[in-house]
Amino acid sequence: MLLSFFRKSQLSVVILVIIMSVAIWLKTFLNGMSYPFIFDTINMPLYAILVKYVNQSIFLSNIISFALIMAIGFYLLHLNSKFIIVKQRTYLPSLFYFLISTAFIPIQRINPAIFAAFFVLLALDHIFAIYQKSNPLDNLFRAGISLGIASLFYAPAIPFYLIVFMGLLLLRAFALREWFVALLGIALPWGFLMLVYYWLNIDIAEIFKLVKSNLITDTESSIDELIPIIFTSAIGLPTLVSLFYLIPSMASQKISVRKYHTLFFWLLFIGAVCFALIPTASYEIAYILSIPLSFQLTNYFTNTRRGFWTELLFTLIILAAIAIQSYFIFA
Repeated sequence: MLLSFFRKSQLSVVILVIIMSVAIWLKTFLNGMSYPFIFDTINMPLYAILVKYVNQSIFLSNIISFALIMAIGFYLLHLNSKFIIVKQRTYLPSLFYFLISTAFIPIQRINPAIFAAFFVLLALDHIFAIYQKSNPLDNLFRAGISLGIASLFYAPAIPFYLIVFMGLLLLRAFALREWFVALLGIALPWGFLMLVYYWLNIDIAEIFKLVKSNLITDTESSIDELIPIIFTSAIGLPTLVSLFYLIPSMASQKISVRKYHTLFFWLLFIGAVCFALIPTASYEIAYILSIPLSFQLTNYFTNTRRGFWTELLFTLIILAAIAIQSYFIFA
């Protein structure tokens, strides 16, 4: 069965995951289509610099996006190996990340959320590392910088600043210096941006206007709303099952693993609230939300007994990805 195969930690699984990822992006590579989003007209500073050079070639921008997504997917494996979030060695986190984040063809393109997702993942790596560490200041500073950089690519990533402070609440006893260092790390990229504005004789108030326009500009989607709703529903069922499985099973997990999964939950919750309340946060935020989802689904599918319903839920995720691809290919 499919799940039995993908549970294995063999080279053949890695190869198939890569082939599936390329297949998912094949239409984008061949046609070079690009659906319009708000970030095409209103850019945060780092993303504006990037697209100024990269957007001259759609193929190059797609290659860069795909390479970064692959890097994120396999970075999840490094994270799992480093912190033993899921006991079994498996490539499922990468598979789930590729399927959930990129199956929706309109967001298969260069966009600020991909870069934000990479830096949010770097921040998570540093946040997890502070657990029972005698001197966590360096990790907290790096986590703060990573989150600050993420928001300079993608303004809706600003609420994700909360995860470093949630991490401090979950993983450390209170120490004011640690909170200050994390805040200093977040502020550093913004301070550098203000310095650049001052050097170029640009009114620093323009930064706040830019952030405001990147957060609250009303947008209208040019994409059929029904399709992402159906896809989200198909992914939502296995996700709910995995969450209901995770909550009671946490009692038997190591304390550190419980705290990591709790932080994943908060990351997912913050992302969902951003999508619901921030007008400019659209489907591209899936690149960030897929990080905690990938681990929650992996935890469920590696620890439950093999059976009809488990296989069915896993197959549902695969079929949902195939179905949404087929819709955009043949529509």
